[in-house]
Amino acid sequence: MSVTRAVVRFLLLSIAAGIVFIAAGRGRGDDNVVSLGAYLAAVATLAAIEALRWMRLATGADAATVPSLVRRGVPAPSPRPAALLGLEALVDSACLNGRAARVRLQPRLQELARHRLAAAHGIDLAGDPDAAARVLGATAWGVLAPPRGPVPDPDDPGLPLADILATVEALERL
Repeated sequence: MSVTRAVVRFLLLSIAAGIVFIAAGRGRGDDNVVSLGAYLAAVATLAAIEALRWMRLATGADAATVPSLVRRGVPAPSPRPAALLGLEALVDSACLNGRAARVRLQPRLQELARHRLAAAHGIDLAGDPDAAARVLGATAWGVLAPPRGPVPDPDDPGLPLADILATVEALERL
């Protein structure tokens, strides 16, 4: 067993022993035993963390060899780009409530449709909505059509994910 593993095992056992002291003191109603248990658990935890730090300094080990239990620092970045995470959040919110669908997602999809229709077919989305509806299809047009009525409340249902996917696929086909 490596020294690091032994120190981590000591850390976990000392915390467990402190919890047992606390539980035993509470069961007997003895506040001194509870205080002693909490104190011992805290001291053992600090001693184990300090031992790991000294061991890392002495061996020249980098942070990758120290168990994640005591590793500090910035969490690893997501493997997906931030822009993709933002789009996923946008679609999630549009599926959950009607206001996000109308105010946040629909304008972005309309902007894409406006450019794609103009470039591929010479159709103006706002100027010739009938031609745009024919090219895009019924489902995509239902998402991209100019809004009617007041802006939905946040509690109103959002767009079905299948409709959003069909709209994106229709835009990709252009």
